[in-house]
Amino acid sequence: MIDNEIEILFLGSGTITPDPHRFCSSTLIQGGGQQILIDIGPGALRQMAISGVDPHQINHLFLTHYHPDHVSDLLPFLFMRKHGRPQSGAVQLKIWGPEGLLEFVRHMTAAYGDWVQPESDLAIMQELEDAELTIDGFLVSWRPVVHYGNCIGYRFEIGGKAIAFSGDTEYCPPLIELAEKADLAVLECASADAEKRPRHMSATDIQRLVAEAKPVRVAINHCYPEALADNPAEKIGRSFSGEVIMATDGLWLIV
Repeated sequence: MIDNEIEILFLGSGTITPDPHRFCSSTLIQGGGQQILIDIGPGALRQMAISGVDPHQINHLFLTHYHPDHVSDLLPFLFMRKHGRPQSGAVQLKIWGPEGLLEFVRHMTAAYGDWVQPESDLAIMQELEDAELTIDGFLVSWRPVVHYGNCIGYRFEIGGKAIAFSGDTEYCPPLIELAEKADLAVLECASADAEKRPRHMSATDIQRLVAEAKPVRVAINHCYPEALADNPAEKIGRSFSGEVIMATDGLWLIV
């Protein structure tokens, strides 16, 4: 990796609908000396092993919300971080999320006890409060988006590059702010235009969003089967002059 390059790895690009080629939501950012994981849906740990990612070397985990397809591998992840054997010394893990993170982890601990209770020197957890945070050499900002419960989207600024993540959401003004002129906007497209899922986006919603936010590139993920059949990348590309990428599991992008 060149020093100013940011690498994005899609560990899971799918939904909770079983798909032999797509696991649930999880994306890794590598850059600025940090490994930053966004969501950790079921299958994320297996995909790390396939892609050669050492989970003991992940510095940060940012959760968008607490639906099972975005957080289910957190339980085995914490178990592994405490009881697995790292190839080299494990780095401290910082886990971030919207309101509800501490309660969510308390419930896991109530069910599984010390097996998943992270040691304080190996992991810390914090609910996000202020609208942005500078930590470990990068800036992360977040905004509430329109889904179910406490759900947020993110924008990471690392080494002069900006990467936005929608999380699960319908089109909403905070997404424009997060994705504005981003080098890469990773956007969910769970719905087909003709079969709209509530509180999710379709290709037409993304067309509207990128026309206003003007990111450099767009990566589409979290598509249900009917949305994949709708060929969202081709639809979005009709009106968007930048590159539109259909994310797949194992895909690496350089930003």
